[in-house]
Amino acid sequence: MSVAPLLLMFLAPLAAGILLGFIQLAFYRILRRSEDSIPPFLILFARGLVFFFVIAATFALVLRISP
Repeated sequence: MSVAPLLLMFLAPLAAGILLGFIQLAFYRILRRSEDSIPPFLILFARGLVFFFVIAATFALVLRISP
């Protein structure tokens, strides 16, 4: 049994959450929001992680339904 798929199962959501958190932070910076209106990175990470799981669940359902 390979350890790589097991590691990817845990590391992929974390990496995606961090990436999506930085993307949100970049959009806040592009929109030139004040520093007080930008949420802490932990909140951005959590939103990115939830978004990743929603996308993964949607893909799983679509793959399960399609013949």
